[in-house]
Amino acid sequence: MNQSSTEDLTDSQQSNWENLSKEMLELWFEHLKNEENYSQKQCLMNCMAPFLAVPMTVVQTIFYICEEFQQPPEVRYLTVELFDRFVNNQFLMLFPKIWPTDINGAVFENHGWKRISDRIKNQSLLRIMSCLSLASKFIMFNKMVPLKKIQEFLHKIGSIFSVKTILASEMRVYRMLDYKLCFPKVLTYTDLLIELIDLPGNVDKKWLHKFSLKVIDVTYLFHQEIFYKLFYYSTGRWEKTYEERKQFMETECNNSFLAAAIVTTTMTFLQPDCHAILNQIAIELNKLTDVPSDDIIALASIITMIILT
Repeated sequence: MNQSSTEDLTDSQQSNWENLSKEMLELWFEHLKNEENYSQKQCLMNCMAPFLAVPMTVVQTIFYICEEFQQPPEVRYLTVELFDRFVNNQFLMLFPKIWPTDINGAVFENHGWKRISDRIKNQSLLRIMSCLSLASKFIMFNKMVPLKKIQEFLHKIGSIFSVKTILASEMRVYRMLDYKLCFPKVLTYTDLLIELIDLPGNVDKKWLHKFSLKVIDVTYLFHQEIFYKLFYYSTGRWEKTYEERKQFMETECNNSFLAAAIVTTTMTFLQPDCHAILNQIAIELNKLTDVPSDDIIALASIITMIILT
């Protein structure tokens, strides 16, 4: 798949947004918000914040691999999200085996955890490739990444696996994800918000969609730093208490909040001197997401600073 066909896929998705009525887009957005409320409850129940086990180096690796396979943005974002979910679910499954609780309290099995962690580390690249394969099938089934190509790539970097092992890994990852895939959340929210807000007449909506991808890249790569700084600017402290950690996790899991900040950041680079327009867009985003406009602008300011530094 060449670069032009990748761009054609993204352009095709944007034209699909334009074919939907505003009422349909609003219904879809409300449906996503309802789904997200359930996802947030699951994150809070399991104390699993996004990107907790997927630092910048892992995101960089995924972006690099997706570029090598000439995958569109939708696939690279979904690959990150699937791998994040897989690692979290894997940890929740393994945790009771290494830290069982009985009447005498919790006893951590250090040797058992080291053995498991070493095995996970050795298989991490294979699992990333499984997530990539699933993402490519979900986003563009007719141009999915063949297992043979995955085998050749792994072999090139010194990881020898049979096609049978690669397929078994993909099925294991799919099962660990409870056989549930969805479109990349932040990108979907961002695209919907761009379609729903009233933009100034001199703003090219297609350009806004394309430029927002650059901003989304930054939020995936610097996710932990962005929300670390957001907590500091909100409280004046870097360290969280246990209760604050739980409360802030809900903010970090709010993809509509992040998408609203991405739209505002994108508009900041397009209309850097038009503060009235940016404030008006933040107010519109507040009505759609129920996130205070001041919070949207604060998060957008942090993203903007990271881009400029």
